[in-house]
Amino acid sequence: MSAAAEGSAGFAARHKVALGFAGGIIAILFGAAAGYALGYEEQAVASGLISLFVVGTALAVPAPVSYKAAIGIGLVATFGLLIAELTTGSPIASGIAMGVVSLLMSLARAGGKRAFVIGLVLGTGYFLPATLGLVDGINGEDVGEIGLAGIVAGLVLALGVSTLHRQVGSGNATSKKAEAPAKSEPALPKMWAELRRLGPDARTGIRRGLLLGIVMAFYQVDGNVNLFWILLTINLILQPDPSASVNRALSRSIGAVIGALLVGILSQFIPGTTMIILGVLAVVFGLSWYRKDYTVYAACVTFLAVSIYGADTGSFWEWAGLRAIDTLIGAAIAIASIYLIFPEQKRAKSS
Repeated sequence: MSAAAEGSAGFAARHKVALGFAGGIIAILFGAAAGYALGYEEQAVASGLISLFVVGTALAVPAPVSYKAAIGIGLVATFGLLIAELTTGSPIASGIAMGVVSLLMSLARAGGKRAFVIGLVLGTGYFLPATLGLVDGINGEDVGEIGLAGIVAGLVLALGVSTLHRQVGSGNATSKKAEAPAKSEPALPKMWAELRRLGPDARTGIRRGLLLGIVMAFYQVDGNVNLFWILLTINLILQPDPSASVNRALSRSIGAVIGALLVGILSQFIPGTTMIILGVLAVVFGLSWYRKDYTVYAACVTFLAVSIYGADTGSFWEWAGLRAIDTLIGAAIAIASIYLIFPEQKRAKSS
């Protein structure tokens, strides 16, 4: 391979995540436009989220099952939206829903790749609408319309991308074909076995379920934005491996402080609208570092979040401090739970 070809391949590898992010934005906008066309406003964002899942599944799963899988994932995301619609507004119901969904997301890891994806989509399809107010003012029938709009928009966009890809690469590429699926144990028995033996995924799920359920219940009482960021931090930090959770907590805390400080300093010289634009660009850049250095990614996400809130109120330093403090609180709660809820050392001694 020539030096030019190697450089081109390296560029593509380094920026694959960022390019995927750009494609994801298009999928969200396309789905949101479909929801908006049906008369929904901020709730149309949920259609965009469902469209994103549908497009990603349709393009990732080999033919001929790709579109069936995409529709299935769209229905899972719509079910998550329905759970949010049924429980949001009630602290007790929301806390229980958040706890159960969090437990299922963790147990899904033990069920295999497909179960993990389904759990991730269900959790995201519930968590974001429930915490961002995307189900305010709608009912179950509206959820069906929003879900259908997202699924149809996602399928149309995926079909267009696939058609374009075939036309452009027909001369030097072959289409993906589904391989014969390997026989494996169904997901539910493996998830149940993981729960019964209190394996790593089960313990993480119980920790996440308890913590996130409690914080979600308090968040539903008054919608305090600080609780949202604590909730999000706990959700992102807790991993089945305790050492991975500690590393994630350190990376996220350091990144949040760095991102908040950068916003506070730059906001003294740059207008608010420009800060938001810089924040969006920072997230695109940060996504390309997600696997390499989570600290960089966390700093970029914090930069965007503080820029949005700061531009709205004009108090950049205040929001920078709040986001850093919320992240540190969430990280401390997450790490404390590792040593207080099914601690590893005690389990090792008992076994």
